[in-house]
Amino acid sequence: KYLNFNSTLWSLSKTVYLCTKELTSLIILSGVVYFAFAIAGHALFGYNFEEFSTITYSCASMIRVILGDMDFQLFKTGMNFFGMIFILLFESLMFFVFMAVFLAIILYAYSQVSVLHQKQKFEMQMLEYTYRVGV
Repeated sequence: KYLNFNSTLWSLSKTVYLCTKELTSLIILSGVVYFAFAIAGHALFGYNFEEFSTITYSCASMIRVILGDMDFQLFKTGMNFFGMIFILLFESLMFFVFMAVFLAIILYAYSQVSVLHQKQKFEMQMLEYTYRVGV
């Protein structure tokens, strides 16, 4: 209600409002994929490495992989080919795919808001013009 006074804040609030449903779906989907990779990491590497010995440790390790804090020598030497494929697949899916979809959702909502804003701006200009001509 109070954000309508500033056009930038109005655009921001309207963009967030328009993309909330899609972003919620994307967050749920990325959470499911994240937990699937954590469970797969536990199943594949849990018997050899402490980082994947329990589901909780596996979830924490996957967060460390996303943040870039993981010891990649462990994956390279201890997990050989499958470990590197696992980490590469996880990182590429989380960063490239989900981030691209995230940005696409936000940009699509912003483009809709931009068109709506242009229509309202034109209507306000027409209203001001008729007010000036009528007075």
